[in-house]
Amino acid sequence: MSYGDPRYDKSWKQQADEIAAAIANGDAIVCYAKCESCQFGCHYDEPTWHSWAGPEDIAHAKATGQKDPSDSRCGCSCAEAEQ
Repeated sequence: MSYGDPRYDKSWKQQADEIAAAIANGDAIVCYAKCESCQFGCHYDEPTWHSWAGPEDIAHAKATGQKDPSDSRCGCSCAEAEQ
């Protein structure tokens, strides 16, 4: 058991609860590191750069004043090629 600063020394349950509350309150969002195609096993045969963001993600970011996610590379190994 740790006796550190309780503001920083939290259990995984406390952290998970805080993250869930932030998402529910709209104070945080969840972003997938992989595009929908890669998530479902549809990969590029030759690695080629592509974003994780789809049209819905880009439209949502624009509508909510967030940074355009289209320049963020997909996290899949088939997207390792340079942009």
